[in-house]
Amino acid sequence: KEEAYYRKLIQHSRTNLMLYPYHLQTKMVRLFNLTPYTYYCDMLEEQVLKEKSYDTIPNFTAADCLQLLGVGRNQYIEIMMKYRSNKSWTLIKKTIKHMIPSGPKMWDGWEPWWVARVGSILVSDFENCSVLEKKLIDKIIDENGTCIGYLDRQALIVLHHKNLVIFDVPVSEEDRFTVPKLENFVMNRVQGDYMESLMYKVFVSLDGNTLLSELSLLLDVDLSLVKQAVSIFCRLGMIHKKFHNIDNSNINSSWLTSIKDGQLGTRMYSPCANVSIQQNLSLSRIVDTPTSADCISLTESQTSDQHCKRIAFIYDSTLTAFLMVGNLSQALKTYAMTMFEIGKLTHEMMDDFMEKLAEITVQIEGEAKRYYTNAMNLLNTLKFLRKHHPMINDWYPNQTRSNKMPTPVDMIHNESLKNLSRSTIMKLFE
Repeated sequence: KEEAYYRKLIQHSRTNLMLYPYHLQTKMVRLFNLTPYTYYCDMLEEQVLKEKSYDTIPNFTAADCLQLLGVGRNQYIEIMMKYRSNKSWTLIKKTIKHMIPSGPKMWDGWEPWWVARVGSILVSDFENCSVLEKKLIDKIIDENGTCIGYLDRQALIVLHHKNLVIFDVPVSEEDRFTVPKLENFVMNRVQGDYMESLMYKVFVSLDGNTLLSELSLLLDVDLSLVKQAVSIFCRLGMIHKKFHNIDNSNINSSWLTSIKDGQLGTRMYSPCANVSIQQNLSLSRIVDTPTSADCISLTESQTSDQHCKRIAFIYDSTLTAFLMVGNLSQALKTYAMTMFEIGKLTHEMMDDFMEKLAEITVQIEGEAKRYYTNAMNLLNTLKFLRKHHPMINDWYPNQTRSNKMPTPVDMIHNESLKNLSRSTIMKLFE
C-alpha cells in the first residue's frame, strides 16, 4: 500500500509539473530509485511528447530542471524541434539522452553544510567505483549522512553524477537566511499549488534577522512546511544560510583548492585569487564573508539592533515594468526581476540599487526620456527617505537619528502582500 501511494504521488506531481518531493527523497530513492535527475528527465520527456511549450513549466520547476539537467528554454526548444522533425518515441529518448548530461550536473552552489547520503547502490555500482569513491561511500553509510564539506569534492562530484549519492539540505528552526538578488531566474508561470504559494510567501517575508521559528509564527504556517520551502530555496541557490554550523578543522582540502581554481561561485566563497591551503586561511572567513552587494549580509545596523525599524516603500508592478522594459541597464533588469519575483528589495541591497540608478545615461528624447525621468524620480525618493529630513523625522527610531546613519528602507511589492493574510501583514509591519 505504501508503494502504491507513493507511485500515485509521483505520477500526480510529474503530471502537474510540480517540484521533486525533496522531503520524501529517501523514500523515493529506496522504493523506486527515483532521484531528482530521473524525475525531471521523465517530466521533460512527457512534455515534449505532448508538444507543450517551455512556458508551461512553472518557475521553480523550470529552475530546478535547469540546475540539475542543464535544460533551459533554448535547449528545450532544440529538443522539441528535433522531435517534431521525426515524431518517434525512440528518437525522443535518444535526443534527450544526447542533449542533457548522463547524470546530474555539477553546480557551483553546493554548500559545505549540505549532507550527503547514499542513493540506491547495487553491488555492480560499488565495484565500478574507485578506491577513494568506495571509502567515501563507506564513510557516508557509517555516519548515516555526512556534511559534504568533509568529503573529497571531486569524488563527490563523480558519485553524484552517477546518481549514487544524493543531498539533503537540512535546516533548523534556529537558522537565519539571507536573500540575494535573483540571477538568471526562469520567469515562466506560477503553478498555484500550495507549496509554490507558500514559497512566495516565504520570499516576501524572509529576512536575515528572522529565525525560521519566528517566520513560521509570522505566516501562521506549520514549521515543517516552512523548513521544506526554505530547504528548496537553498537547493535552487535563491537564499543562503547566514551562519554555517560546520567544523572548520574537518573541512576537506579539496573545497579550499576549488577556490583557487575558480570552480565555485562567488556567492559561496570570497574571491581569493592566490589562495592556498598553506596560507592557513580561515574557512569561517571564506564561507561567511559577503563578497558583493549582490548578497544581503550582516550590516552595522543589524549587529547593533537586529530589529531596528525600517521604512516600507510600497510599489506596484508599474515600477518593475519600467525597470524591466525601459532598457535602462542589465543590472536594473536583474533588480526588477528580484522585485517582481521575491516581492521586495531590502535595505541591505539599497546602496547598490541606488548606485545602478545613478549610473543611467541621461536621455532627452521620446520614451527613453520618460523612463529616465521615472528612474531619477525613484532615486530621489529613496534618497529623501534615507536622509533624516525634518518633514519625516518622526518616522525614524531614536538610535538611527542619533547615529546619523542612512535610514533603513525596504521596498515591498504590494501585489506580493496580497498573498499574505491580514494578520500576517499586520505582524510584518509592526
